[in-house]
Amino acid sequence: MRKNILYIISFLFLGIQGLYAQNKLFDKLANNDNVTVVYISKALLDMMPNLEATAGNTDLKKLANKLEQIEIYTCDDDSKTIKLMQTEMKALLQDKSYASLMSIKEKNQFVNFFGNKQNDRYKDLIMTVDEGKSVTIIRIKGNFTSDDVKDVIKKTSTK
Repeated sequence: MRKNILYIISFLFLGIQGLYAQNKLFDKLANNDNVTVVYISKALLDMMPNLEATAGNTDLKKLANKLEQIEIYTCDDDSKTIKLMQTEMKALLQDKSYASLMSIKEKNQFVNFFGNKQNDRYKDLIMTVDEGKSVTIIRIKGNFTSDDVKDVIKKTSTK
């Protein structure tokens, strides 16, 4: 019994550490003067019942009632900050709490879509768009099923 409790406490601690690392990354980006940040809260999303929104090429209308928040981080023409964003995203994604859902390479544009799944739901979706001289990170937090994510991927890859 003690062993099980120890495992549970260890698991919870590691989960909290992962969340802290995520928030630390996005706080670092939000506090960088060379990064443009757009934050859309649940309160604002609730005020838009007929959401006609896209984040990048991603249609969010079907997900509107499942969204908690949307964060968009963009940097143009600042190589130091772009390198920081690329490095930080690689570090976040290497901790294995995010699964790669989709990758697209078209000319000099790289699009990657990652998801953090807890139980049978995705709680955090991250899309990165790297165009060399411009990087955009779109973070979509909510409570999504696998079918929701499949629909987003399908719409993203066909646009």
